[in-house]
Amino acid sequence: MRPLRRNPKGRGFPGDLRCRAARPWGLPRASRRFAHLIPESLRRGHAGPTQRFPWRNRGHAAYWAFLVHRISGLALALFLPLHFTALAQALQGEAALEEFLRWTKAPLVEASEVALVFLLAAHLTGGLRLLFVEFVGWRSETQKALIATAGGAAVFCALAFALNLVRA
Repeated sequence: MRPLRRNPKGRGFPGDLRCRAARPWGLPRASRRFAHLIPESLRRGHAGPTQRFPWRNRGHAAYWAFLVHRISGLALALFLPLHFTALAQALQGEAALEEFLRWTKAPLVEASEVALVFLLAAHLTGGLRLLFVEFVGWRSETQKALIATAGGAAVFCALAFALNLVRA
């Protein structure tokens, strides 16, 4: 009787765990033909290729869409207390609100408003893209087009806001 082959080249994998689950055509589980060693990288509890090499998919457009969505969400969450502080100025009286509104006319504040509108539009369009993926399903051939559409819509919203500031 022939011993179980380790792999086509005759080399084994560390640990020598055997996998006998693959058995098409109803052959018994102990059939020599389908018994093979499980590579260490495929075992449970082992760091897979994406954990071993975390930079592997960072060039993919979906990774950058995730990163923009995460950063825009965090930036919007940090902006929210500042927005509530600005609204509280109206409760302190008309003079305090007028002073705050004069401060908002500074060029740096207006530039940050444009950036804020871009982040809001990027987060909104990225969220709509994720909803589309959730309800329609992942189609890798359409992901780059969806990401480009979401980014283009965000840039369009930011530019329209900036042109409105310049015109006013």
